[in-house]
Amino acid sequence: MRLIIIAVLLYLLYRVVKNYLSRGSSMTHHERTGEINDMVQDPVCKTFVRVKDAEKRSIGGHTYYFCSKECAERFEIQEKSNG
Repeated sequence: MRLIIIAVLLYLLYRVVKNYLSRGSSMTHHERTGEINDMVQDPVCKTFVRVKDAEKRSIGGHTYYFCSKECAERFEIQEKSNG
């Protein structure tokens, strides 16, 4: 009888530990790193936009994020006139 009780308790402990350890792995890579909802500020109009929705441009070796193509083009024109 003791053997059955010990076996049941060990099984329950195993299930609890397995469930606890698998919680973290059920999230996707993006959910763990927060990449989906990271916000960046548009350097032109100063609005915040999610990285995944932003217009991304590499200008002068830097990566910039914009709320729209219009803001990206305006920024590129400003950089050319300043540079």
